[in-house]
Amino acid sequence: GSLNWYCTDYWSERLSLNITQLKAEVGNRIGYRPHVPAFLNALRKAGLHSVIVTNCHPDPLALKLERTGLNRYVDSIVSSHDLDRPKEDREFWRALAKGTPYRHETTLMVDDSFPVLESARDAGISQCLAILAPDSQQPAREPHADIPGIHHFDEVLPALQGIR
Repeated sequence: GSLNWYCTDYWSERLSLNITQLKAEVGNRIGYRPHVPAFLNALRKAGLHSVIVTNCHPDPLALKLERTGLNRYVDSIVSSHDLDRPKEDREFWRALAKGTPYRHETTLMVDDSFPVLESARDAGISQCLAILAPDSQQPAREPHADIPGIHHFDEVLPALQGIR
């Protein structure tokens, strides 16, 4: 994907609509995936550093953070718009490592996009995990041939709770 695909400014101009305002109008639909707060709390209890990397444009991201308080659960949040590259681009990971250093061999990347996970893996992130049901209202999709997948975060909670 290109960064424009995720850019509300681009789509607002292209469609002559205020996309951020439209997102705000359906803001009541913003919420957590099942078991996310427990997963993020388990990361914190285990002493693990957590960073959300997202293709979400900063304006709707601010709306999501306002509605969920997600930023209270993680160490930082990085929008691909701040790095001028979508997560599907291998260069995104190089740019991310400059501003938010991480160890390729111990970093876990969880995403609902197979192309994003493939990009992360190609950039050297050794542990990738796919969300198989990105939309909890829809059936899960087929797993990726090379990347393990889960339906919900409670599937990995027992392993995290064993880390101290």
